Amino acid sequence: MKILRIDKVLLIGLSLTSFISCGVTEMNPPDKIYLDNYLNNSSSNVRLELENLDGKVVNSIEIQMGQQLSLLSSLGLGFNGGEKPIQSYVDDLVNTGNVIIKLYVDEDLRVEWTLLSGDLEESIKSPFNYNSWKLELFEPPFNNDIVGKIVFTITDEDIGD
Repeated sequence: MKILRIDKVLLIGLSLTSFISCGVTEMNPPDKIYLDNYLNNSSSNVRLELENLDGKVVNSIEIQMGQQLSLLSSLGLGFNGGEKPIQSYVDDLVNTGNVIIKLYVDEDLRVEWTLLSGDLEESIKSPFNYNSWKLELFEPPFNNDIVGKIVFTITDEDIGD
């Protein structure tokens, strides 16, 4: 009888080990969460408006001189950027139908960036251009979740001053 008990314990132990090891190999890696930041390096306070295909304002932020704020991440906690956060962010903007970003100084429209998505020349300054963004990683990750931010810088040249 004693030998049977040992066999049952061994079988149960082997079953649990097999179950646990199968589960571990099927786990997804953790998301790489990033923030989108618009940095105002101009000499004026600005307002950004994000519009969808219907011309509806989805979000609007006021950015003081020297301040940086998030346009999309302010609606949630960030975005899953994977290995290419800039491309992921721009593609998310386009895929969700957010295709116009307007920049205002006071009530004066200074720039309207429309859909020119992708890996465009660096001379084309637009939130829809991958090359207009800079990636900054956090070491260690902020709050153990947010691994970095992407930054689009607004300058006096953008607002025509």
